[in-house]
Amino acid sequence: MAQEDDPYEDIIGGLPEDILEGLLNTADDTTPFSETEQGRREAWIDEGFTGTFDQLVEWAQEALMNGFVRLAPEYEEDPLSPRRRRVRRLELVSGGFSTAELAMSRLRAGMLGFYWESSHRGGLDVYLVPEQVVVSDHAVDWVLPASDLVLSSIHTRQLVVLGPDGPLLGPIAVQGVEVLRAGDRDAYEDTMTVQVAMASDTEEVPDVTQ
Repeated sequence: MAQEDDPYEDIIGGLPEDILEGLLNTADDTTPFSETEQGRREAWIDEGFTGTFDQLVEWAQEALMNGFVRLAPEYEEDPLSPRRRRVRRLELVSGGFSTAELAMSRLRAGMLGFYWESSHRGGLDVYLVPEQVVVSDHAVDWVLPASDLVLSSIHTRQLVVLGPDGPLLGPIAVQGVEVLRAGDRDAYEDTMTVQVAMASDTEEVPDVTQ
């Protein structure tokens, strides 16, 4: 049986070499990651960010490479606040892209994590930011510069601090808990400080060291 001609052979054979390499994914790209757009963006994220909430939204729009930011145009009542304070819904979407995931993880581990409401499949984080934070002209360290300090966030609605003789505090409503671990990233047993943002009008933030 005679071999049939490949109908695409003439088309592929007539393509310029650089386009053909791109289609076949054979181009030898030796550009260092740090010099790519993604690498430069991630290095910029690692520098951290300080500013107002409005500036944070602008920073997030730039940081979420291939992701996007949605800020609700109106305020709503916080369903978890006993005083029904007004909050603005902020949604960050990664689109599954690693650079956007990096930026979102850094935001969750920082001050914005105090206003976390939920996370969803597909790379969606939802925050309910209080009105006084949205309108404030006070600069906040939203994202700390990259360091050897391990940052992680615990999200809960109530917190009980236990001592040797029972609870040190009764159940308290919280906005968020930030866990700061000092030392090597693989040696979490060094020290731990828990900073609690209270869901109340008090400005005092208790520190509990284990």
